[in-house]
Amino acid sequence: MTSQQIASIVDAHVHFWNLGRLSYPWLAADAPPRPFGDHGPIKRSYQPDDYRIDLHGLTLEACVHIQANCADPRGETLWLEECAQRTGLPTALIAFVDLRHPRAEEELEWLAARPPGLARGVRQLLNWHDEPLRRATDRFDLMDDAAFRSGFARLERHGFVFDLGCLPAQLQMACRLADDFPGVTMALNHLGWPILSDSDGVARWRSGMRDLARRPNVALKVSGLWPIERRWAPERLRPFVRDAIDWFGFDRCMYGSNFPIEKLMTPVPDQVTTLLAILDDVSGEELAKFFKITAQRVYRLP
Repeated sequence: MTSQQIASIVDAHVHFWNLGRLSYPWLAADAPPRPFGDHGPIKRSYQPDDYRIDLHGLTLEACVHIQANCADPRGETLWLEECAQRTGLPTALIAFVDLRHPRAEEELEWLAARPPGLARGVRQLLNWHDEPLRRATDRFDLMDDAAFRSGFARLERHGFVFDLGCLPAQLQMACRLADDFPGVTMALNHLGWPILSDSDGVARWRSGMRDLARRPNVALKVSGLWPIERRWAPERLRPFVRDAIDWFGFDRCMYGSNFPIEKLMTPVPDQVTTLLAILDDVSGEELAKFFKITAQRVYRLP
């Protein structure tokens, strides 16, 4: 199968940034490498027009922008609103809000009241690992923190999705969070970030993912697959992707390019071709859910 067999896609996970207008400390010229290695080639502005070029002819129906660790979250939202007005992208956005902060509700109210109505939720990266390079927060157990949970509880009244970034060792906490707040939809990023270099990495990922999949308010993004296979070789990715989709089902699985980060590894059309090869025996209806319908429903896309 080839990418030409998909009429159009919805990209549930993309990032844009404007280094001339906003500050992104992790993209500074002297910022150290990330867990995926040297990211010098993406330390430059990446905007909707750049992304359209990188689609290489794929028909894009919509895309969801995920906060890009900007030092000015409100400024990022305002700039993205301007991008959407000028270019039509992004279709929707997931902003950053520190749910522990006393002003979290004020930030959520501000997002919900924005006139363009692009905001569909928030992401606060919770990744914690023994290796400092893999950490995105200062606490392993942030999901159990009372202040965080108080802020998390406020998402439901706004109808906001929580984009969940965490590592396999934290998936049991994610299960508790999903159980305690069944009215909040959670979208787990990047196939749950399996870490193959950990001695128990695959077993811990499989156990945690199976448990989390039992929570009906959790969806899954098949995105950011570089920890498994940087070049997206289908034979390496197949067991992880197929098992995860078996656990969650096509009604709760959606494609995300993770561009331009994944641009360091694999072009968007090659991602689509690889996933079509992995899903070569599924129905057209299931492919439509995976590449479009699930994301449209989870993020309430027009």
